[in-house]
Amino acid sequence: MNNTIFTKPSFYAHILSSVILILILLLVINNFSVMQKTLTLYEKLMTLMVLSLVIAVHGLSHLGLENSYKFLI
Repeated sequence: MNNTIFTKPSFYAHILSSVILILILLLVINNFSVMQKTLTLYEKLMTLMVLSLVIAVHGLSHLGLENSYKFLI
């Protein structure tokens, strides 16, 4: 295994984004009924858009790590 991946900032950024994404998903799941009652349609759409951006950025970090690991074809 290539241990130099653990010295790259992209690895730690990926781990941090994973933790934040998991925390966001847990908060949404735990507060879903409250969010359904209190948020307007616009706020619900904005929440979904931000969540999709977070997932997309996390997916892009996978590409950076695959490049570091030399997994790209």
